[in-house]
Amino acid sequence: MNNEKIIELQSFLSGASIDDEDMLNMYNMMKKSKVLSIHTFKITPPAQKGKRWMTYYIDEEGNKKKICKTKEQDIYDMLYDIYFVKSAKVTIAELFDKFIERRKMQKLEPATIQRYHDYWNKYYINHKIVKKDISKITTNDIEEFYYSTIKEFEMTAKGYSNMSVILKDIFKHAKRDKLILYNVYDDIDMKLNCCKPQTKKKKTERVYLPAEKSKLFKVINEEIKDNSKTNGYAIFLQFKLALRIGELSALKWSDIDYVEKTIHIQRTEALGENRKRVVVEHVKLKSEFGDRYLPLSDYDIQILNLVKKFNEEHKYNSDYIFCNKKGRMTSRQLDNYLRTMCNNANIKEKSMHDIRRTVASEMYKNNVNIEVIRDFLGHSDIQTTFDYIYDCDSEETTKKIIINSLNDNNALDSVLVCTCA
Repeated sequence: MNNEKIIELQSFLSGASIDDEDMLNMYNMMKKSKVLSIHTFKITPPAQKGKRWMTYYIDEEGNKKKICKTKEQDIYDMLYDIYFVKSAKVTIAELFDKFIERRKMQKLEPATIQRYHDYWNKYYINHKIVKKDISKITTNDIEEFYYSTIKEFEMTAKGYSNMSVILKDIFKHAKRDKLILYNVYDDIDMKLNCCKPQTKKKKTERVYLPAEKSKLFKVINEEIKDNSKTNGYAIFLQFKLALRIGELSALKWSDIDYVEKTIHIQRTEALGENRKRVVVEHVKLKSEFGDRYLPLSDYDIQILNLVKKFNEEHKYNSDYIFCNKKGRMTSRQLDNYLRTMCNNANIKEKSMHDIRRTVASEMYKNNVNIEVIRDFLGHSDIQTTFDYIYDCDSEETTKKIIINSLNDNNALDSVLVCTCA
């Protein structure tokens, strides 16, 4: 049976009327076949004229119920409704809560769950498709929804991919729950050339260039001398360890092995219930690659010793390395401090994650193997690591490097060059 017939059949079984007698017979045969595939009780024909067809079924409470109908087809119609058809229409909006519950059962981070809510509120909640009975939604309905949303919000292909997860999952489970006979989502054919192109940011926006680092380090050193905070030490350590900001915020003194000169990255800050920032005993995405031991140089240990001394002098009694009188410093506090220092240094405001890219790029430039960099950053996919690699030289230096690298291709006779000059 082709997809158009299946959709038409689905529409019929959801309450629509169809006049074609052949189609109706096909529907009835299909319903009878599906009922007989799971019905365990005998369907008994009338014993004599004037009597009725009879069978039994087990209701939701486990009770055995009797059904009597004048016509055989009426028996199958009723059994089909009992086994396969929900009495009330079910909309996408009603199924969204079930989608969220499934995601919570999968132990996704609260921040990820919140993103799904954000997608729902931004892209779905006001569109007519979410109020429509899911059994009546067609492939055209879904494609129209996506194309109009892509246009309205000028979405990139990545943005579309992120938000479409909700509808795709809802349709998949609607099929499993027998709310629909056929998953029309499988037939959508989206052409993503309508999406806004994904542009890679310039290196000047993604990494700290040498001149920027010099200015930033200067103002942080000045601030450390005059301030009762250890935020500056956190930034300096970040330029050596390139941690995710949540990992930096969650570091504990017990993570340090002074004999082996390593630090164990094993936990992170995450967004908990009610968007409260909490520390969890695992790294991002609970990845085995994220749990790692990083080497500490003598310089790194010197920074940590200065922080410990500072905390002791100010009676900061905390297991966390970077803290204040109220307790652990959150990732937001550290990031806000960094951005303030950027402004004080009169350089472009950049994030803590840009330091990760800077460190990865500098390691690569210094001939560190890409797999070593991947392990250092805690990536599971080496392509992600390659995406972190940028040219950290100034534009002027890069131009000179390019020109000098091609000097061997200067083929014009030197005599002609001199003549021209």
